Formats: sequence, C-alpha cells, structure tokens
Amino acid sequence: MANSKKIRLAGVASITGGLIQIVLGILLSTGMDPDIMPYGQIAYSLSVLLLSGGLLGLLWLKALGRGKWLLVIPLLGFVSQEIAHGIIFYYWDNTVNQPFKPIGAMLVAVGMVACGIATIRAKVWSGWSKVAPLLIGVYFFLGPLIALIVTKEPNFVLIMMWGLFWANLGFAIISNAKASEIRFTNDINKGVAPYDTFKD
Repeated sequence: MANSKKIRLAGVASITGGLIQIVLGILLSTGMDPDIMPYGQIAYSLSVLLLSGGLLGLLWLKALGRGKWLLVIPLLGFVSQEIAHGIIFYYWDNTVNQPFKPIGAMLVAVGMVACGIATIRAKVWSGWSKVAPLLIGVYFFLGPLIALIVTKEPNFVLIMMWGLFWANLGFAIISNAKASEIRFTNDINKGVAPYDTFKD
C-alpha cells in the first residue's frame, strides 16, 4: 500500500479537480459562452488530470478489493477526454467536431458505477464514503445525460457540477487514509502489522 501522505495527496488532487469544475460551472451559469472560452478548456483539462488522483486513491487504499482492474475504465475515459482537449488546443476552437469528449464522459460514468459497486461489495470502506465512487457514476446518468436527452443539447453547468461528487470522493479518500493509518498504528502496537504498510 502507498504511504499515507501519497494517499492524502491523491485525495487533495481529486478535491482540487472537482473544485475547478465547480468554478467553471458557476462561470458558465453566469452566461459565459463555452464555445468561446478555450482558456476554460485548459482549466477543464487540468481538472481531469487532477481527478485521476481519485482513481489512484481508490487503488492505493484497495477500496475495490479484487475489482481494482475496473479502474481502467474511468482511466480510459480520462485519456479520451484529454485527447479531445488536445484536438481543441491544436485548433484553438471548442466547436471542432470530435467524439472523444462524450465518449470519455460515458466511459468515466460507466466505469465509476462499476467501481462504486465493487467498492460496496469489497466492504473495505464503511459509512458514507463507501458510496462516494458510485455517486459519481450515478449522477452523470441522472443529471447531464437526462438533460441531454430532454433538451438535445449538453448542459455544461450540470456537467461541471459533476465536480461536487469528485470532491466528495477526495474527502472520502482522505478520511479512509486517516482511518487506515490509525488501524495500522494500533496493529503495530499489538505487534501484528507489517512495518512497510505505511511509510511516512
């Protein structure tokens, strides 16, 4: 298992990425046109990189148990979204027709539903944190996707508000990192834990 500092840093990255998306959502809600804000795309691209910290936190805390391979699905979604950003940056135009961003979003959503179910079944996390990964995937289908089906247009504000649930995952990672460190310390005192489980 990675050391507790790295795990907490992964949680902070997920929180930061989520907050960036929330801020972008607030700016969009004030009337900023997403088609003429390439700098917003840079911020969104950065947020996607930071959100990958959430996946690392889940991996390092072994939250999915044997289902850790499922993390590949949302990771591929992030890669797809960054390919989309690369195309946008190359043409410096958010109106370029490319499929990578919606495909990426769908992969992330489906992947996080799968990861969320695996987290609940693994029973490594408890309380509110065990549903944090699942909420990320479920929100996409109940929010942005339904809005897209009804209005035939993407609702960028709802998409950006996805960041709330990624920030929540970050807090769950930090909370469980602290809990794991406490359990490790207690086990060390009892003489039953390997000394390389956590390294500060």
